[in-house]
This record gives sequence, C-alpha cells and structure tokens, in this order.
Amino acid sequence: MKRLIKHSLILLIAGFLLLPVYSFAEEDATISGKASVIVRTVDGERESAKFEEYREIPDGLSGEAEFKYKGNEGYFLKFKAKDIVEDDQYFNLKAGKYGKYRIEMGYDKLPHRFAYDAKTLYAGVGSGTLVLSDAMQTNLQSSTSSTDLANRIKDFFTGASETDLELFRKTGRGNVDIMVFDPFNLKIEFSREERDGTRPFTGAFGFGNAIELPEPIDYDTTQLKVIGSYTKKPLYLSATYYLSKFKNNIDTLTWDNPYRVTDSTTSTAYSQTYAAGPSKGLIDLYPDNIYHNLSFSGSLMELPLRSRLSANASWGWMKQDDELVPYTTNTAIIPGAANNPPFDASNIANLPVRNVDAKVNTYLY
Repeated sequence: MKRLIKHSLILLIAGFLLLPVYSFAEEDATISGKASVIVRTVDGERESAKFEEYREIPDGLSGEAEFKYKGNEGYFLKFKAKDIVEDDQYFNLKAGKYGKYRIEMGYDKLPHRFAYDAKTLYAGVGSGTLVLSDAMQTNLQSSTSSTDLANRIKDFFTGASETDLELFRKTGRGNVDIMVFDPFNLKIEFSREERDGTRPFTGAFGFGNAIELPEPIDYDTTQLKVIGSYTKKPLYLSATYYLSKFKNNIDTLTWDNPYRVTDSTTSTAYSQTYAAGPSKGLIDLYPDNIYHNLSFSGSLMELPLRSRLSANASWGWMKQDDELVPYTTNTAIIPGAANNPPFDASNIANLPVRNVDAKVNTYLY
C-alpha cells in the first residue's frame, strides 16, 4: 500500500515539474479531477481461481482517481489511476506541451491465476529446487505394487501443504516525444516488466512417470526503442534502434522423484513408474538472451508519374550463451553396466561444450 502511494506521488510530482509555475495563474487555465473510494463485500471469490484469473475483486477498500490540467499556452497534464491497491492496478501520467514535447509514464500490474489452494508435497515452491523428505521417498520406493503406491501417496497428500498457483506481471514504462525541432522528431520508449510467481508445469523421469510441478517464474524483460525521423515533403527519413534484454533469475528447475530416494537404472527404467530411475529430475529453464536491431527507412515522393521511391534496411543481432545441463541427473548411469556409456553421464565435465554460444544475425534490404 505504502509503495503504491509513493509511486503515484512520484508520478504526480514529476508531471507538475514539467509545467511552468506561472501557468497555474493564467485565468483561462482549466483544472479538473475526480476520485472515488469503492467499498465492496465479496463472498466466495476464492472458490475458483477462474473468477479472478486476470483481475482482483477485493473484499474491502479500493479506489480510482483522475486529474487533468490544461493551460492556454498548450501545456497539459493528465493523471489516471484505476483499481488502486488491487492486484490489477493501473497508473498513467501524461504531461507536456502540444506540438512541442510529450512525456508519458505508467505502471500496471496484472495477475494470472491458475489455482487456489493447490496441494503439493514439495518444499521450496517458488525456487529452483523442489525437495521431498528422504523418509517420504524411502517409503514410496518400498511400495510393492501400483495399488500400494497409490494408497501411500494418498496418505501423504492428506497432510500436504497448500499454495496458490499464480503469477504477476508488473510493468513500468516511459515514453518521450520531442517535436520542438520539427521537421526533426525524436521518440524514446522504455519499459521493464517483472514477472514472478508459480504456474502448473510437468516433469518426467520417463515415459511412465510424469508428475505435475509448480514451475517458478522470476524473470525480467527490458525494452528500449529510440526513433529519429525527418518529415518534410518530398522527403521522409527514419532511423530506429531497438533493444530487448531478457533475464531469468532462476536458471534451472530440480525436483525430487517421489518414488526414488536412490539413483538406479535398468533396461526398462523409462517405462516403469517407480521400480527404477533417477532420484531427481532436472530441466533447463528459459535462457537469458539479448536482441539488438538497427533499421533505416526513407521515402522520396512527388516524383514524375506520381511515383514514389522507398528504401528499407534492417540489421538484427540475437545472442544467448546459457550454460548447458548434464546428460542426466542419474548417477547410476556410469561405465560398467550393459548398454551404459563409456563415461559418467551425470558429470557436466563430460559434455562436448559447456555453453550454448548461440547467435542469430538477420539482415533485411
């Protein structure tokens, strides 16, 4: 709550600083605004996550606010806030001078809910390591049949912990348009999105052993675009630089196998449910990556026969250098047994390379 109020006050103060102080004394300046406080009572909203899948309808207080200022010399300011203190809140501030410059800043938060009170046997939900107790794994590994295994799992789920499977997207953005040097114009767009939470995910130890997991979500996306243009007949020129940077703060997901406390392998390990296989599963999550793009475009108009000459050129550079994971987590797959590899497959040092070093360059003319 305090953080939201702080953000909104910063946006308001920043907008007011963009306006000359004397403009508020002008007789024909107009100021208008409105605010509302909403009090509601909601019953049963947590019975289904679908009801609040992309929104929040809180039981209690929320509010909205709007403020507008317009001066006679073209200065303006607009501020809008919706669903204050809710999980789907929205703030936006626009200020500047018509035909000269415009600055826009905003912040919004959006939920995506999958399930309330989902039961899980794992500890460490929300992190890259999902852990089960050795006692539980030992108990389930000693099962004598599929029916016995199902009954034991049912007993463990009776006292399982509960968690909400949901993630939140929080986006801050800022745009600057400068038109004061017309016919030259400059536009800068910046945004940063933080996404965190958990969502349903599937892990497997073989064809006959798939389980549902809470996938951890914790990544950031930063985007920047700078556009410069010249517009005066008969010539139009434009240059654009675009940057996109993605960072995943959780590189891999490791989870314990409910049915195995020790690693083992047999010729049928991939098809059996619990009799053999690794004690842990591992998957490499979305890798950090960066993308640059530089483009130019131009057009010459008013040529003979009502013709126009246009040209476009674009260059893109994409790169990611994520560290690779080992072939397997199963420490039982080592030299010596039949059909096993001539090296330790769980040792990352036995990979032919340690990093992806992936690059994609694009060109357009």
